[in-house]
Amino acid sequence: MNNQDKYVPTFEDKVTCFFRSLWYAVTDRIRLWYGRLTWEDSDHITVVIPTRDRLDLYFARALPSLADQIHADLNVLTINDDGEDGFSYNGPFHTIVLSFPKIINYPNTPWGRWCAGPVQAMNYARQFLPNRGWVLRMDDDDVLRPDALEKLLAWAKESKAELVSARHNAKGAPVTPYRLRDHVIGGIQTTLSKAYVARLPYNPDCWRKSWDCMNDVDWVIRAVNAGVKTSYLPEVVCDIDPRPGQTEVGWLAQKTEYADGN
Repeated sequence: MNNQDKYVPTFEDKVTCFFRSLWYAVTDRIRLWYGRLTWEDSDHITVVIPTRDRLDLYFARALPSLADQIHADLNVLTINDDGEDGFSYNGPFHTIVLSFPKIINYPNTPWGRWCAGPVQAMNYARQFLPNRGWVLRMDDDDVLRPDALEKLLAWAKESKAELVSARHNAKGAPVTPYRLRDHVIGGIQTTLSKAYVARLPYNPDCWRKSWDCMNDVDWVIRAVNAGVKTSYLPEVVCDIDPRPGQTEVGWLAQKTEYADGN
C-alpha cells in the first residue's frame, strides 16, 4: 500500500469491525443508561485536548482561545501523548496535564494517524472525566471564538440536547457538516456533549473500516445510534488555520507532515 493512500480493509479487518460493532451496540446503550441516571447537571465544561510534540501550537492557539472564553466555568484536561506531564500554564482556569505513553496500534501512515491517532489518548482521558456538566474535545491548533462555549451551552439547553455541534471554518471557508439520517453534526472541535456521552469510548479499530473510519465520526455515529439526542447550531464557533510552515489543514496537512518525516 502506498503510504499516501487510504487503507484497504482486509477480511480480518472486516471480521474485527463486525464484532466491534456488536460490542458497542450493546455497551454504548448500557453506558448511556447508567450515565443518565448518575449525571450531575451543571454548567461546568471540561475541555479535553490531546496533543503530541506540538506544545508550541497548544500554547499559541488552543489555550489562549480558551482563556478568552466568555463562559468562564471551565477546566482543561490535556493529554500529552508520549510527552511530559506537569508543565504549567498561568491562565484563568484550572489545567490538568497528564502524560500518556504512545501506543501505535494502527498503520503508522498518514491515513492511520489521521483515523486513529488520538484514540488511545482520548480513551485514557475518559477515566478523569467526572459525570458532571459538559465536555468538549479540541485539538491543540484549534481556535475557539470567544463566545463558542457560551453559545454551544445555551443552544444545548434550548434544544434540550445531549450533544450539540456547530459550524467551523478551515482556512477561512465554512466546512460542510456531516449528515446522518436527520442528524446534522459539525466538527469534533465544535461538539459539546453531556459528560456521560463524552465518556463513551473511542474505537481503536476505527482505521480498519472502509467507511466512517475517522475516530470522531465513528464515535458520534455510535452515540447517535445509541439514542443520544443531538442538535446543530448553524453558527461558526471555531477557526482552523494551517500550522506554521504549512499551507493546508486536516488530511492534506497530515500527508505533508508524514512526507517531511514528522
